[in-house]
Amino acid sequence: FVGVDGKYFLVAALPGPQRQARVDYAPVCRRLDCGSPVGWFGRLFGRVEADVIAPGIGVDLVAFDVSLADGPTDLTFFLGPKDFDVLQAVHPDLVRSINFGRWLSPIVVPLHKTLNWIHGLVGNYGWSIIILTILINIAIFPLNHKSVVSMRKMQELQPEMKAIQARYKDLKTTDPSKQKMNTELMNLYRERGVNPAGGCLPMLLTMPVLFAFFRLLPNAIELWGAPFMFWITDLSQRDPLYVTPLLMGGSMFLQQRMTPATGGDPMQQKMMMWM
Repeated sequence: FVGVDGKYFLVAALPGPQRQARVDYAPVCRRLDCGSPVGWFGRLFGRVEADVIAPGIGVDLVAFDVSLADGPTDLTFFLGPKDFDVLQAVHPDLVRSINFGRWLSPIVVPLHKTLNWIHGLVGNYGWSIIILTILINIAIFPLNHKSVVSMRKMQELQPEMKAIQARYKDLKTTDPSKQKMNTELMNLYRERGVNPAGGCLPMLLTMPVLFAFFRLLPNAIELWGAPFMFWITDLSQRDPLYVTPLLMGGSMFLQQRMTPATGGDPMQQKMMMWM
């Protein structure tokens, strides 16, 4: 298939795998006051209305021509929303027009289906996102808990680790005796049952799920024009009052305060806090 698409909509020709086709792309008139095709394309891709946009406003639009090797003949076109189920019903390859990412798609698709399933129960995509977020956090809680426990154990070992490092602080890095320090530290970890990477590795395992969730939300057409509550009338648009990003920043600050510090350097702790 070949065509043009926006964030939420697609116009594509479907010549099929057995037919040779050529496609030529060209910019359509870039101003809303220069012809009727722009009004149609503008409403489809730019989400603008001709009666509320002043004439002369520039828009980026693309048209395409399809030529078939076997001459003029019937040709199927798809014109509609980039809805996963709709696209898959037309042709399995059409779902690739939704940019979920090559490696994240196996995670994004189940999340997308779960989001729609939750919406079928609660009837509001804003609450559906919140519920799905809670479910994701419940699923990854064991890994996060293991990470926090490991970080606290490392924090408890700080005095003994510093005592070992103090005994070798005057040695150069290239000194063979420096290896003894690493051996003592590893023996200390082994005796206390602490894994130095135990605080980071579980968190890294959760990152693909979080990246997939953030990949899903900007590309889900279900959120286009979907209201939440109060001043949030369209979940596909930014918060006009910037209340939610401020709340998110405050929650991240509190989360950082509750995270145990693994290092004893006050300056490093302050840097991590402000970061």
